[in-house]
Formats: sequence, structure tokens, C-alpha cells
Amino acid sequence: MLTLLFDIDGTLLRTRGAGLAAIRQTMQEMFDISSDLPRVAVHGRTDCGILSDFFEPFGLDLAKHRQAFLATYCGHLHRNLPEYDGNVLPGVIPLLERLSSRNDVTIGLLTGNCERAAQIKIEHFKLKPYFCGLGGFGDHATNRNDVARDALRAVRQRVQSSFDEDRLWVIGDTIDDITCARAINAKSMVVETGGCNAEELGTKNPDVCLKDLSDMDAVLSNWLSDPLV
Repeated sequence: MLTLLFDIDGTLLRTRGAGLAAIRQTMQEMFDISSDLPRVAVHGRTDCGILSDFFEPFGLDLAKHRQAFLATYCGHLHRNLPEYDGNVLPGVIPLLERLSSRNDVTIGLLTGNCERAAQIKIEHFKLKPYFCGLGGFGDHATNRNDVARDALRAVRQRVQSSFDEDRLWVIGDTIDDITCARAINAKSMVVETGGCNAEELGTKNPDVCLKDLSDMDAVLSNWLSDPLV
């Protein structure tokens, strides 16, 4: 069994700032904070890690507010997505269609999004039929490697005896995706669609680096001996 764990933002799709806007809206709604918000790095990180950086300057307790914050955030995200000019990235839908037609491939998610936000995004962009809820999510972990370990446990439980540790791949767009793949002894495929260029991604020695996922033959040749099937 070939197991493929996809990142979402920058790999499958772009939301064009809908998520950050939802965080700002939730900070205003829950804590009446709308100004002096810190500039927070979000690329390749988990929702909990991002929130910890937003909370810290105001002395807010992430453990105390995490569940309520994420619930409110997801409501804003759901409302924001139609208002932002997001898109599915090149090659994604044809690739997922090809992969989902095979019985020797398991497709999951490995994302820093909390699970509900991940579902909202793939539902909005009509990618949900290709995924079965399998994966690792950023609800609790601030470290991306811990999310990868959660995903691996979920895969082992779902696939069981069909799991082949030599055919486990993480597909992402940041150096964090490469690092977390290595943490679970997976191979990594990264694309330049999230803002990192090949030179930057190459510093972490991914197994495969591509401009995007649009060249299906180039993508599938790394995974399947019979890519045309």
C-alpha cells in the first residue's frame, strides 16, 4: 500500500488570507483585541503554534482558551472563504482523481490546521471526496513533528497489515514538511507553490522537489510502477 499524506495550505490550495483574517476576527470577538496584534509567522506551522504567538503578548492562556477559540475561529473561517479569492493549486484535482481510483493507494492529510479547519477548507474547495478523514492535525500540537507522529499512528491503525513503511510519503511546500517527514521515516515531496523556492527547500534535502503538481507523470513516477493505470 502506498500512503500519501498531503499538507493543505500552499500544497493543495490557497485561501488568500482567509485564515489570518479569521484569527484577527476571533481575537476581537473573544478578547476585544483588534490592534497591536503581533506579526506571526504562519508558513508550515500548526494552528496551536500560531495561536500561542498571538496569545503570548497579551498574557492569554492557550490551554484555557484553545477549544473555544478554535471553534469561533472555524466559524469565521467558514464565512470568510467565499469572500477571499482562494483557489485549488495546479494539477491537484487531476492527481487526486487518479490516485483515488486505485485500490493500492491511501490518501490522508498531514496539516497544521486544526481538524475542523482542515475539513472546512477541503469542503469549500470541493476536495473532500478524495479524503477519508485520515491524518494528523494541529488541534493540540505546537510542533509539526508531533502532528506527523499522530498521522502515522492513524495510518497504521487504518491500513494495518497493508501498511508499507517504505512507501510512506509526505507532500508539502515548506521545509517543515520535509522535517516532519523525516521524523516519521517518510519520504518527502515538496512543491514551490507555497512561497518557498527550490533553493530554500533544497537546504533540507527533500526526496523530490517540483514546481507544482501539474506534471502528473513526473509526480506519479516517484510513487507508482504503473502510473498510467
